[in-house]
Amino acid sequence: MKDKRRTKTVLYIQKRSFNSAGRVQIETVAECKTNKEAIKLINKFSSEDPNAKYYTMHRPCDAYINQTNT
Repeated sequence: MKDKRRTKTVLYIQKRSFNSAGRVQIETVAECKTNKEAIKLINKFSSEDPNAKYYTMHRPCDAYINQTNT
């Protein structure tokens, strides 16, 4: 049987935008614990930078992992 207990998940909010050379740039901008918190943060970030796309992932981008490990 599968274990039905909830695990503590962390949602990472990622930003997809274009850099000055026109290439796609993806960066992790925040961590949150709940969907409600994620929606609030995405709305806040979207209003600050309407040209970027924000979404949630269960795994941060590699640059974020390297930054937090140092």
